[in-house]
Amino acid sequence: MSRHLKRLSMPKTWPLARKGTKFITKPSPGSHSLEYGLPLVIVLRDILKLATTSREAKKIVKHKTVIIDGRQIKDEKFPFGLFDRMYIPEIDKAYTVVLNKKGKLQIIEISKDKVDLKPLKVIGKRTVKKGLVQINCYDGKNILLKPDEAKNIKPHDSIVYDLKNKKIVKHLPLKQNADLVVIKGKHTWEFGKVKEITRKGNKRFVAIQTERGVIETPIEHVFVIEKNLIQ
Repeated sequence: MSRHLKRLSMPKTWPLARKGTKFITKPSPGSHSLEYGLPLVIVLRDILKLATTSREAKKIVKHKTVIIDGRQIKDEKFPFGLFDRMYIPEIDKAYTVVLNKKGKLQIIEISKDKVDLKPLKVIGKRTVKKGLVQINCYDGKNILLKPDEAKNIKPHDSIVYDLKNKKIVKHLPLKQNADLVVIKGKHTWEFGKVKEITRKGNKRFVAIQTERGVIETPIEHVFVIEKNLIQ
């Protein structure tokens, strides 16, 4: 597997110039697809400007000064992705990843009281050993729950997960009037409320009431979320 990526071939979601050095760091395999995850070295050097060279960025990581989703990260290529939580103790600041209207990933600062609260989209649900239910989330997290705890949680719903105490603190169902954001397609980063969920053939679509009118997008492109978690 290639360790680098041609700059001209990098995902359109990456907020980097296509002109420059021929190759760019490729993120390690991890919790996010290439489209939604940026390698940590690029985040520290090119976006947050906490380092001027790759060597300096690597040194920051090796000194255990970067915490993502509650874990100390030692891999400078670790993918920092959509809605992940990052805390850097040395500067006492917290960050997350969002998108802009052009579909580009952005790193924004968030208040420290939100660094342990992560919104997660549910992409699957199945019964496993001992009758427990496994909730599969978009970022690769798998959460085991008792049947009564999981009975109302469905694919395409979201949960708010306490990274510190490793527990669900809120369930955000995909239903009429639920607040959500579009994370893919021509309506990327449009916020609104669910007006209707419909089926066309074997696909489901969500009609969303936004400030500029009603839009429609595939159900896979929406993320139920409380806006205050990403501000």
